[in-house]
Amino acid sequence: MIDANQQAVFEVYIDGVRKRREQISFCHPKKIIVDVAGGVRLRLLASIGYVESPLQAGANIAGGVPNHLPHVGWGSAQISK
Repeated sequence: MIDANQQAVFEVYIDGVRKRREQISFCHPKKIIVDVAGGVRLRLLASIGYVESPLQAGANIAGGVPNHLPHVGWGSAQISK
């Protein structure tokens, strides 16, 4: 089950330098545009939160709440002139 308050973080790196970081709520897609002119290496990262506290993780399991969040990914990533 997806919690509407959960968020994913999307980052764009050009030649090892972060050029953009967007925190996006689940079920609310967003277009991210970054100028990559002059770059040689492009890295796209997508990450989600996790349960940091072992105590909270145990309470979640006892209450039937999973400790993992849904997968996220880049949809239709493109490079254009």
